[in-house]
Amino acid sequence: MSENSHAGTVAEQLAIAEADGDEPTVIEVPITLHRNDQGLHAWVDESAVGDEVANEIDIEEIERRLFNRFPEVLLQNAEENLTPEWCRKPDEAPRVAVAEYYPDIERLGGVTVSMDQRAQWAMIPRDDGGESA
Repeated sequence: MSENSHAGTVAEQLAIAEADGDEPTVIEVPITLHRNDQGLHAWVDESAVGDEVANEIDIEEIERRLFNRFPEVLLQNAEENLTPEWCRKPDEAPRVAVAEYYPDIERLGGVTVSMDQRAQWAMIPRDDGGESA
């Protein structure tokens, strides 16, 4: 499923829910960037997601897909400025993205990736079976 068609599907399902008077459940999940001896990696705080949602989502797959989508300039900046000490202080790791998960739609809605003063939006289907994200 392409990013645009997934975005359209999410928007359509949200509009239907709103028209029916149902407020969709949105869970915002902070995503931080860490550096350790193996290199940089994205990290989703499972405690922020909650056990029920964490069991429904392949968190490691989302982290991998997110990391592969991060802008090169963001990764270069992190490589230059993050030290391994950040990994020992996870509460102080830089938050680089926020994922919005819509359990009612059974999809990860999207991810806003911060970069300087701009933000990039990436749609990541939960179970698309392809490489659209």
